[in-house]
Amino acid sequence: MESIMCMQLKGNMLGCSYYSNENLKLYVMEDAIELNDFSYTSMIIAQSMPKLILVSDSNNDAFVSFLEGYDEAIEIKKIPSKEFTFEKGRYMLLNWYMDHVNLQNESTSVAGTDIVNSNMILVDPEEGNKTQAYLKLEGLINLNESQLTKKIGCVGVLLKFVRKLEQQKIDESMDLEQSMQPILLEVFSNNMSMQIDTDTSKSLSIFEYELHPNMHQKREKESLSLFGLLNKTKSILGKQQLKEWISRPITNKQMIEERHSTVEFFLRPDIREELQELRDYLSQIRNIHRLLPKIREHKALSNDWQYILKVKALVPFGSSFL
Repeated sequence: MESIMCMQLKGNMLGCSYYSNENLKLYVMEDAIELNDFSYTSMIIAQSMPKLILVSDSNNDAFVSFLEGYDEAIEIKKIPSKEFTFEKGRYMLLNWYMDHVNLQNESTSVAGTDIVNSNMILVDPEEGNKTQAYLKLEGLINLNESQLTKKIGCVGVLLKFVRKLEQQKIDESMDLEQSMQPILLEVFSNNMSMQIDTDTSKSLSIFEYELHPNMHQKREKESLSLFGLLNKTKSILGKQQLKEWISRPITNKQMIEERHSTVEFFLRPDIREELQELRDYLSQIRNIHRLLPKIREHKALSNDWQYILKVKALVPFGSSFL
C-alpha cells in the first residue's frame, strides 16, 4: 500500500498516522510505547509501505537516523515541531471530518456514502451541525484526552500536507483527475495484530513487486508472493481490503473464528451458483472511493453517473445500499 506517513516520538511514546492514496483512507494509530531498537516503528513502516515520512524536527537524532537508514526509497521530510500541537491537529481533524461526513440533510447521498457541503468551516464545535461532527468523531477517536497524545498532532500535520500537495498540483496546472483528499477514517491499534517487521515480510515474500513490463507504466507489478497467491478478489476494493488484512494479521481468536466461519459458508456447494453470481457483480464494481470525490467536486463525467446507475441496476440488493 503506497502511503504518506507522519510520525512523532517523544520520550518512548510513538504517535503515527498515514494516508493511503489507493483507497483515500486516513489511518490513525493509537499511541504506542517504542523501544530503543525502534522495532515498533519498523513494524508500522513494513505494514504501510510509505513513500514519504513526515517527522518532527524535534525528534531525537537516533530516531531520525533510523528512519533515514531504513530504506533509501523512502523520503524523509522534517516538519517544524510547532505544527504537531494537539490543538492544531484537533482543529484540522474536525474540519476535515465535517467536509467528508454527512451531518444534516444538506449532504447528498451517493452509492451509500455521504458527501457534505464543502463550505462548512469549524468555528465553534458546540454549534448545531458542528456539535454533531464533534460527537460522531469523538466516537471514533478521543479528542479530549491528554494533550500529551501524539497521534492527533500527527493527523493534523498529515492532513495539512496532503491538502498543500493537492493545491500545489492545481497551481502548477497539473491535471488532477482524482482527488487526493482522504474520505475515510480508520483508528487502529497494533495490540491485536501480529508484529511483522520488514525482514520477516521479505523472508516470507508477503508482498513482492517488480518493474512493470510496460516501460511507460510507473507503477510496479505484483510479483510472486503470498498476497499474489491468495488474491482471488474481483474488485479493486476487495484487493485493497485483502492487502490490509495480510499486512496487519489479527491475533484476536474470536475474529479469526468469525472469518473461518465466513470462509466455510462460502465453500458450501449448495450456494455455488449464487456465489458465482455475486462474483460477477463484484467484478463490475469500480473504486467507489475515487468516484465519490469527483462527484463531490463537480468533476464527474457522464460515464461516472452512468456507472452509478449501472451498479444500482446490477446489484439485486442495491436499493438498500445505494
